[in-house]
Amino acid sequence: QGSQSQPQPQPQPQPPLEQRPPVSLLHATLAPTPKFASPTTWTTAVPAEHTALVYCREGSCIVPKDPRAKDPGPRVLMAGQSCLHLGDGSLVEVRNSDERAPCDVLVLSGERLREPVALGGSIVMNTEQEVDEAMRDLRDG
Repeated sequence: QGSQSQPQPQPQPQPPLEQRPPVSLLHATLAPTPKFASPTTWTTAVPAEHTALVYCREGSCIVPKDPRAKDPGPRVLMAGQSCLHLGDGSLVEVRNSDERAPCDVLVLSGERLREPVALGGSIVMNTEQEVDEAMRDLRDG
């Protein structure tokens, strides 16, 4: 007698992912800025009602003043650091601050979700109760 193979179960359809407002991702590599030269600069528009995040992947960069931010001064970002830019139809400008190395940056922007935010260390949720629950889950494994 030959062995008969069992019918394979059919994959169950998965529920659709929760859709959020679209996010834009832009990438730029800025050449080093030679000594006594104008800084290598990249400028991109942030759509109205969007908030942008500037993330420095490699090198270092300067993000000039954002007049709508709580601290409107220029921000110097090293590799692995980021800062927010409040958009509203304005421009994000990024300058390479190094004369020897290129600067690699990402700019992510998306519509503001206008949801409450609760912080607990590196945990970000919508309520303090959710932060406490997440910390318990993390602690208890």
